Amino acid sequence: MNAKLGRFEKTSVFSLALLLLATDAHAYLDPGTGSFLLQLLIGGALGSLFVFKRFWRQIIAFFSRFRTKDPDA
Repeated sequence: MNAKLGRFEKTSVFSLALLLLATDAHAYLDPGTGSFLLQLLIGGALGSLFVFKRFWRQIIAFFSRFRTKDPDA
């Protein structure tokens, strides 16, 4: 068996070790944090819809080139 770990495996093992060895943070979340996260979610959703719409139009334009304009042909 090959004992060498790749970059992904090393990162995975390190991340798992950090999660298992984590201690209490005693952190404070500001009330504005919730609204900020909500803005991130809404902005990400709207941005994703815009990208999807743009690529969908490109796909439609690509396939519409193959349609014949003459119904008798």
